[in-house]
Amino acid sequence: MDSLDQISSEIEQLRAAMNELISKDPTLTDPKILTLSQELDIKINEHNELLRKEG
Repeated sequence: MDSLDQISSEIEQLRAAMNELISKDPTLTDPKILTLSQELDIKINEHNELLRKEG
């Protein structure tokens, strides 16, 4: 699995985890949601950077 595939997989896992937390706390007040959101932002930025370098 190359780096892009790995990061894509991690993004999907983080999205699923965040969606699960949001379904339990739709007011978005759980600090875990913020943490996951920040991790997701980092992975999306990494993904976009790899795309930029490859393309």
